[in-house]
Amino acid sequence: MRNLIFILGDQLSANISSLQDFDKNLDAILMAEVWDEAKYAPHHQKNWF
Repeated sequence: MRNLIFILGDQLSANISSLQDFDKNLDAILMAEVWDEAKYAPHHQKNWF
């Protein structure tokens, strides 16, 4: 693995700079949302653990 790219829920966009050089064969993405952010807005049931 070349890069581990961290993306928080409020940063999710196809245009963020950390994805500009992303290579699916060499890099990995870790997406996370902090609990306080996740619980204030309604989410689909499939998104809950």
